[in-house]
Amino acid sequence: MLSQTLGLAVLALPLLAEAKDCSQAAFQKIIPSNSTFNYVTKVAAGGTFTDAFANANATGLPEGCAVSVRVPTSGNSSYNMAIYLPNDWNSRIITTGNGGYGGFTNWQDLGVYSHYGFSAITTDTGHDNPNPLDSTFALNKGSLENWGWRAMHGSVLIGKALSAEYYGQTHKYSYYSGCSTGGRQGLKEMQVSPEAFDGLFVGAPAWWIPHLGIYTSQATLGNLPQNSSHHISAALATFINDEILKQCDPQDGVTDKVIMNPEGCVFNPLTLLCEGASNSSACITRPQLDTLYKALHDWTYFDGTLIFPAPSLGTPLVAYIGDSPIPNPMGTGMIEHLLLNTTEPYDWSTFNESVVRLSEAIDPGNASPDDYDISAFEKRGGKVIHWHGMADPVIPFRSSTYFYSQVASSVAPHGIEMDDFYRFFPIAGMSHCSGSEEAPWFIGGASQPLTNVSHGVPGFEDAQHNGLLALMRWVENGTAPEKLVATKYNDDDPKKGVYRQRPLCPYPSEPVYTHGKIGFASSWKCS
Repeated sequence: MLSQTLGLAVLALPLLAEAKDCSQAAFQKIIPSNSTFNYVTKVAAGGTFTDAFANANATGLPEGCAVSVRVPTSGNSSYNMAIYLPNDWNSRIITTGNGGYGGFTNWQDLGVYSHYGFSAITTDTGHDNPNPLDSTFALNKGSLENWGWRAMHGSVLIGKALSAEYYGQTHKYSYYSGCSTGGRQGLKEMQVSPEAFDGLFVGAPAWWIPHLGIYTSQATLGNLPQNSSHHISAALATFINDEILKQCDPQDGVTDKVIMNPEGCVFNPLTLLCEGASNSSACITRPQLDTLYKALHDWTYFDGTLIFPAPSLGTPLVAYIGDSPIPNPMGTGMIEHLLLNTTEPYDWSTFNESVVRLSEAIDPGNASPDDYDISAFEKRGGKVIHWHGMADPVIPFRSSTYFYSQVASSVAPHGIEMDDFYRFFPIAGMSHCSGSEEAPWFIGGASQPLTNVSHGVPGFEDAQHNGLLALMRWVENGTAPEKLVATKYNDDDPKKGVYRQRPLCPYPSEPVYTHGKIGFASSWKCS
């Protein structure tokens, strides 16, 4: 299906479409002895499928077999995994991830990947709650460990065995695609088991668990209480963003409502100051200037050591300064449930950096992929394409540049160059995993929905525009991506045509406008 649909001879492998046994009896000897089936179900061509653990349906599926297994784990906990096995198989496996603290099987993405011909694996991470902000599952330490790494690791192993049984042969290649928590899960599994994947396509990874959750609340704490003189309302935050765009947009060489180089922008917030002591929706006071300064600068320990990087210029500031009367619940939940193991409300008036030290010591769920020396993965030929929106209001973009630098310094003593196996593509103007009003952002990544699109990049079904295909070409043919081309459709609907395209460049190079229409990728170069 992959080679037929996308026409890429370099990726062509024979499609297997023989009659197969989709029954519990066929798989019984494959699953762990203490586990049970949730279902083994045939799905007709064009069918819709979901399960009790899913956050959304998979629709228009190719004919195949849906299998789900429940696996008991320590502390009266368990996890569920699911796999979709299309009868027209491309001899490859792909695993996808989740979001936030959510516990759900990701059938929506399984549907996407089945259209490529992959057998596709997902896990509910060890608890049943699609709410990405609800961390109460972590009160059970077994469930926390499942969320951290164990559910993904076990699901990959079981999924590969189920796939081999169904098709009568093992896969040729194994891939991973996920964003946010999904990005973290892929990187963690790659470090736990370097042989799990041949290639990873990871976006905006929520990788720095001991710091990230607390940061999401700490960053909003500086704008409280609401009745204080330093508080910045959501309306005023939007006004500030408009001024940042006004100052930064022209500095990258073209005025197009996209800040291409946030780090290179010289932003002067003093232009926002009110005359006198007045407070309005069109200027900020001196106390509000201090709040803005904190929001735009890194959170550090007293000695200057980084705790978490600030959002890049152009990121919607309402995520950090706005109308919420309480700190972001993502961090509150982390402190209460992942660190203190209590349901008692956390008293933010007592907050200080010792909470971060506690989080570092606990490393909740052993969830962080912070074993930066991934030379074992590189030595077996593994490849990574990592992408992140530079206007991400959920996970600040520079957390990815920090991760990249840590990996680079860890593999360098082994004589490994990052570009040989790991390429990081910043996406200017993109929000969390997807979306932008003006900037090209779509590259066929996980959690990148488009209207009426089953899979791929409509109109541009090739390894230059589709990051997953670029990864596969790199793994299977040795052709590294010198750039990717992101697409922005009108109203994010391919039927309405292309609004803009722009190259994405492997970090630290960046797109630079040269000549011609700004909406054409050919008008830009990586420099």
